[in-house]
Amino acid sequence: MKALSIRWLCLPSLLTFWACHEPVDVKKTMPDNAAFQEQISEVGKARIFFGHQSVGGNVLDGLNSLMDSSQPQVNVVKAGKDAALPPGPCFVHSYLGENANPAAKIRDFAEFVNQPQSQDWNAVLLKFCFLDITRNTDVPSLFKLYQDTVASLKQQHPGVIFIHATAPLTRADGLKAFVKKLLGKRTAEEDNIRRLEYNSLLMSAFGNEPVFDISRIESTRPDGSRESFARSGKKYYQLAPEYTTDGGHLNAEGSRVLAVDLIHVIAEALKRRPS
Repeated sequence: MKALSIRWLCLPSLLTFWACHEPVDVKKTMPDNAAFQEQISEVGKARIFFGHQSVGGNVLDGLNSLMDSSQPQVNVVKAGKDAALPPGPCFVHSYLGENANPAAKIRDFAEFVNQPQSQDWNAVLLKFCFLDITRNTDVPSLFKLYQDTVASLKQQHPGVIFIHATAPLTRADGLKAFVKKLLGKRTAEEDNIRRLEYNSLLMSAFGNEPVFDISRIESTRPDGSRESFARSGKKYYQLAPEYTTDGGHLNAEGSRVLAVDLIHVIAEALKRRPS
């Protein structure tokens, strides 16, 4: 009888340990070749700035793998904050601030956009890392800092398109994560809940503007279902196992899927800009 009681006691934890799969209707992650070539050609004609850290590097790896090496359609350039930038169309990216310090990334992003040599951007984008938002983050304060900074930059650069990015997600698999869950200890899920809180604020404020929805793409499995978990009767999302090498960074497939969506978002934003 005692063994039976323990088994039933553990059952709820066992049920929530395994990821839930919610069928959803999402666009294909890989457009047909003609559509992608048209989008990447559009991006290749513009000056883009992409501020990021490690997962952003994964996305750029995916972009490079998708381009025809004999005819690279986008001139990807890595630059420091004070580095001279090439003239003409280019996709400039820079490692801003440091991980786990999102305020520094926001500050560096503003400084980069405000550089005298950066006055002719067509579109700019700042992406946080999963380490920037954890269970200890004051999410409302962080989002207000981002929102106020973007509002100020928009006033100074009315012709620039600001593309927003949701925070990336993580996952925790294996025996260690399972035991933590059984013991009621905090896991990576607690961090994801904070990231999703930030993403909700971002979508509420900027849902009518271009958004690189990293968390949606990362949590959408190749079969169209979404990788989720339950907490206190609510459903939350996490990084799909098919897209990661270590529960946080992206493998080749994840990098490719995110790169395709980034090109799509930028191309659509450029096409809709005022003439």
